[in-house]
Amino acid sequence: MGPGKRLLLAGLAVLAGLASVPPASADALLYDRVLRRHWTQQNGERRSRQDAAPPAVTDKLVSRDARAASGDTLRIGPTLYRLWGIAAPRPDEFGGYTATQALMALVMDASVACVPTGARLREVVVARCKVGERDLSAEMVRQGMARDCPRLSGGTYAALERQVIASVSGGFELPEECRADN
Repeated sequence: MGPGKRLLLAGLAVLAGLASVPPASADALLYDRVLRRHWTQQNGERRSRQDAAPPAVTDKLVSRDARAASGDTLRIGPTLYRLWGIAAPRPDEFGGYTATQALMALVMDASVACVPTGARLREVVVARCKVGERDLSAEMVRQGMARDCPRLSGGTYAALERQVIASVSGGFELPEECRADN
């Protein structure tokens, strides 16, 4: 019996539950390939497990695994969420690293609740996110780490921005998508 047939039989045995442990070492890669090629019927269409549709987006996502991707963007699992109504310097701009660290401190070991608004900016989901009752966008503006994005927020955080005395984001120019229509 050739190695291909032996591997196929081992893969089928694992799928059938006859073997409890996948083959070791070099055969493990082929074992994974056998699992990936396992076809399932879905809506009358043949699809592999890798092609399965993503889970439906819920109205509210709550997670303790939120990480700051930038001063105005969170990563929860594989998804990026842009905080609604604010703009912060990018990580490679002046103040960007500090803004990212400030957002990271706000979400560290906290339960973050995000409600997508239905909008997208540069293919990133825009969401209103909170830690407890604290609006993360408002906190970032209050700390001087981000600015109000008038085109998106309608000036919601403008008063907070005016109250900030020392602002890391003060010299930061708003991106095009945030500038108010003139």
